[in-house]
Amino acid sequence: MNDKEKKIALEQEISKQLGQMDERFDRSGWFYIVVLIILLFVALATFMYFSNTVPETPSGSIEEMDQRIESLEERVKELEEQIESEA
Repeated sequence: MNDKEKKIALEQEISKQLGQMDERFDRSGWFYIVVLIILLFVALATFMYFSNTVPETPSGSIEEMDQRIESLEERVKELEEQIESEA
């Protein structure tokens, strides 16, 4: 083999190796992209599910809160009547 034939054989081997590397990266790249998209979708769905939940009221149930509101409204009426009677 002369230098020209060796050079051609070397170039062919390099191009063959590069082609095989491209095929491996293409196959594995798609797999990782699909896995990444699935993980992002799961994370987004989880975030949306937990962000839409209603937290517990600090004083307990909603019925207790309604009773407190009614008692405060009654107290406001009493104080307004007291102010009017003093004036």
